[in-house]
Amino acid sequence: MQLSDATYTATRRALLAPGSEQLIDLAFRMALGRPVGPELSEARDAAVGLGWLKPETHTFKPEGRLLADSLREYQFWQQRNRKLPLEGQIAYHSQAYYSGKSVTEIGCGYGSNLYDIRRTAGSVIGVEPCRVYHQMSAILAEREGVEPLNLRWGRAEEIPLESNSCDLVLCVSVLQYTDVRAAIREMARILRPGGELQIVGGTLGAFTYDCAKPMLKGSLRSAVGYTRTIVDTLSYMGVGRRLTGTISNPSTGFPVYPTEDIMKRWLRGAGLIENRPPARAWPETVFNYRKPEA
Repeated sequence: MQLSDATYTATRRALLAPGSEQLIDLAFRMALGRPVGPELSEARDAAVGLGWLKPETHTFKPEGRLLADSLREYQFWQQRNRKLPLEGQIAYHSQAYYSGKSVTEIGCGYGSNLYDIRRTAGSVIGVEPCRVYHQMSAILAEREGVEPLNLRWGRAEEIPLESNSCDLVLCVSVLQYTDVRAAIREMARILRPGGELQIVGGTLGAFTYDCAKPMLKGSLRSAVGYTRTIVDTLSYMGVGRRLTGTISNPSTGFPVYPTEDIMKRWLRGAGLIENRPPARAWPETVFNYRKPEA
């Protein structure tokens, strides 16, 4: 899915115009399910005119939801002063650590992490299957006054890069939406001997204990979604497939959260060696592995 030429042109114009902060705030609030007050009514009308929202219900159209997802991440990036999400929490997730390395991020979205990493890295590549995110990356780079990122269309299960081509592969809060074992094998494939893999993602324990209360106390839909995720995770760990549905490309539906021990087993099975013990960055876990030297 991608924005039509007309929608892309209108969206670019709107997001580069003075006063676009209200439009971004609207998308941010709606993407998080937060209430939208009357102070954003003009922005909501503008979003309808841009084709992001359905005029009769003021709910997202499919492409509008993807567009708002980029703006949600953009707003989060601004709120953390344009730093990496774990900067200051994990020493090896920082601009300084990536200095001089060739870095590839899998499932990079519009590319906020890469904006930071490329300030010190030798080179950066983003791999992303959603074409709307590619389009938003170009618009937001222009808004920030920086050079566009080097993004490639591709899925985590079929990364469009040569084997042994990257010093470091990064995957942040994306792995749960993929065919996890296939994605790990692909990330291991593109690493150079001695290269490093960093995965930031949820595990079953964290999902069960940290997410159970809010989801089960929420709507029936939330409770059903929570139960479905547990079932899919157990079936994926057991037989290698989701029991209640299949993922589409791109999709944030049907996530799975393998246990920490299972993740370690799959990473070792891909020929990788633990570089550092898993680190907790609530509510996610950071796995740090490397490819053996030739």
